[in-house]
Amino acid sequence: RVLAFMVMESRPACDDNEDTEATTSDDEKHDWVPYPPGHRKRAGFLRNYLTCVSQRELFSQTVWSPSVAFALRSHAFGDGTRRAETLQYDITKHPILKDFVDVLGETETLSSLHLRWPGFDDRKQTRVEDKRLLLQPLTHDSHARNTFQETYDTLVREVVIPAVVKAQQYAVDATALPIKQVYYASFPCVRVQQPSDFHTIRVHCDSMYGHGPCSVNCWLPLTELEQSGVNSLFVESFPGAKDFTPILCEVGELTLFDGARCAHFTVANTSDKTRVSLDFRVVLEPLFTYESHKDLGISDQSDESRQYHVGGYFSSAELCEESKKWKQVTQGAPCVKHGFPHENKEVVEQDGVD
Repeated sequence: RVLAFMVMESRPACDDNEDTEATTSDDEKHDWVPYPPGHRKRAGFLRNYLTCVSQRELFSQTVWSPSVAFALRSHAFGDGTRRAETLQYDITKHPILKDFVDVLGETETLSSLHLRWPGFDDRKQTRVEDKRLLLQPLTHDSHARNTFQETYDTLVREVVIPAVVKAQQYAVDATALPIKQVYYASFPCVRVQQPSDFHTIRVHCDSMYGHGPCSVNCWLPLTELEQSGVNSLFVESFPGAKDFTPILCEVGELTLFDGARCAHFTVANTSDKTRVSLDFRVVLEPLFTYESHKDLGISDQSDESRQYHVGGYFSSAELCEESKKWKQVTQGAPCVKHGFPHENKEVVEQDGVD
């Protein structure tokens, strides 16, 4: 099955061609912007926000399939409903930080890894190549990566999927209950936000990149976050609220939010700590079944880079009626669609998991 589900990972980071002067009217209307009046990044940041707003409005006019339209009319997606939840997980049962560090072969604390990069005190560098070298082990099959993969899959199936199903069960028509199948990113995207003078992720909502309105963003930090939020992710509480606050969950926690419609961004990491985090998406199968193909307007289906397959980008899990546990039935694999540093094309595995 092909799902029109474009991932946020493919968007570009901020770039210097956004540099122009902000206007007085912008200053008065958008006092939440993380750059002060006169800063060379402010006007570009605002332009991205206004693009986000206009694209979100276009997205809201999409003619959805009956199951998705029903969900959007439900209380779970109602206007003004806060769309965020923080989950806790047992770091001994789900040692995702330990297994991640083992893949990279790191012996230093992740939050200080930037200190070994040449010219680490230059906060204007993007550090793309340094990050590529750091994360390269994630692109190769190995015992350590397989262990990390297993830990990630188990965490999603045992902690995340039950929470998403519970939160969205009333967004599904009674004829589709109980929920028996869920799709989730087969490999998480890894983010490394080193100390910097500029933001690394521009303001956006994921619908701009083809995400469906009922998908759930999952954001999991692997390092300590500053209480000021400078090395976190800022998210509004519901679409159009503009009450941006940073995610402040701890290691051993993860936050779920409506990234498809709630705008979010990073600010300049003015701390002396690198933030490393994972993010991935989960979607209930009934809420991404394109029965009438009317939904396909949200993504260019002639563009392979905007097609995401179960068994490729997505893994799938089914609810076992006897154990009441979620069992993986289709295993995807890391690919370019899971973001940096992966470069290999998506290959779809047709067979299920034993």
